[in-house]
Amino acid sequence: MRRIAWGVSSLAVLLGVGHMILLAAAVIGGSWNLDSLWFAGTGLAIILGGLLNVVALRAAADRVVRGAAIVGDIVLTGFFAAAWSVLQGPQVVAGGLLFTTLTLLLISIRRSAQV
Repeated sequence: MRRIAWGVSSLAVLLGVGHMILLAAAVIGGSWNLDSLWFAGTGLAIILGGLLNVVALRAAADRVVRGAAIVGDIVLTGFFAAAWSVLQGPQVVAGGLLFTTLTLLLISIRRSAQV
């Protein structure tokens, strides 16, 4: 389970970086606006969410860090669910599934560590 969690966490960071690269390409083209700002915020949230999971996996014995990562994953899942009302695209589904998966993985790792 830990290896899968590492892989999914790394995927989240990479997707967030890809998100920011797409933004950079748009900004270089001269289209910085409110939508670009929201796009940047989403990319940063994905990166930070993925990094929080990496920290939680590295600090496996720290229940507070793992709990914070689980809460962060639940919040990001909620944001992606809320985004569905504005943007019904596959990227919203992918983001929601990504952070739902991370939530479930961290909970299962946490439970197996307590047994």
